Amino acid sequence: MQGSSEKRPGIYTYISQWPIFSLAWSVRRDKKSRLAIGSFLEDYSNKVEIVQFNRDTSDFTTDSRLIFDHPYSPTNLMFFPSEDTANPDIIATSGRLLARMANS
Repeated sequence: MQGSSEKRPGIYTYISQWPIFSLAWSVRRDKKSRLAIGSFLEDYSNKVEIVQFNRDTSDFTTDSRLIFDHPYSPTNLMFFPSEDTANPDIIATSGRLLARMANS
């Protein structure tokens, strides 16, 4: 019989405020289960949101201070690729602008 405090693997769902275009998981030892989510809005102003999975409550938590504006949809997100906590805790993003050139 399983106790209520026992951790169980499963599938968890996070409903984003915006349509999702890109994702990245953090690999830092001190911040496992942290996810960066890039929006897909048909507008110049898009968003990147950092959410944390709480293993104790089996739920995602978010903080409005961890949402920032991004020009156009972020096509790629990546946390600093190191588990070592001595390295900086940073995230890199990229975006792509498609433009139509008129013949002159």
